[in-house]
Amino acid sequence: MQSLLDERGEWHTENWVARVEHPALPSRPAIWHTPRPSSADLPSTALQLNPYLKHRLFGRPPLLFDMRNETVGVELGELPPAIPGEEPMHILFCPRGPDGSQPATYPPVSELYISALADDNCDPFPWPTLVIPHHPRLPVMVMDVLNALIANFEERLKPEEVAALSEQRREHMCRAYWERVRTMVSGRIPGDDDGLRRIDYLGDRVFFRGLEPAPDGVGFVLFVGPAH
Repeated sequence: MQSLLDERGEWHTENWVARVEHPALPSRPAIWHTPRPSSADLPSTALQLNPYLKHRLFGRPPLLFDMRNETVGVELGELPPAIPGEEPMHILFCPRGPDGSQPATYPPVSELYISALADDNCDPFPWPTLVIPHHPRLPVMVMDVLNALIANFEERLKPEEVAALSEQRREHMCRAYWERVRTMVSGRIPGDDDGLRRIDYLGDRVFFRGLEPAPDGVGFVLFVGPAH
């Protein structure tokens, strides 16, 4: 435990080694398969998504997650207003806490593939995402999925990627770009010279709306939407 304290006496729980076992305690019972399967070994239709990641047809999503920002800003989405008739309460999700550390699927998997974007006319989706755990001895967690989406969509677009899009889509992206670079993102304003990023491809649909198994069982479909 002392290894988690710094010289000022502050705790650093991120230094804890996942699933460490104390020699004086009996062995821990197995809670998932070893080795764990990947989403390539099992069809995604056979996996049960964590409720925080599951797409809903109606109502507010479980998470309010703007993929332009860092995960520290993710909020719980399904909350009643503190006062009837007022705005819903805003409570941070805290992805590094117990909720973000839940397995993303059941059974847990060693990697999770996001293969498509819902309601998108660009087929196939040009930037599929392979989510891997933040620690090799753990399965894919909820926080891993959120971090992977941010990392994927913050990548800058190559000139050939932009050229391959339709003129209407490029105009759509440019409008989203100018709005993004002049908006506070993760505590800073990116500025006019930030460059086109994959997130601009989504236009105003930059909020995570959940995942669904792909109909063919190969990976998951990503749903996105506007802020409201």
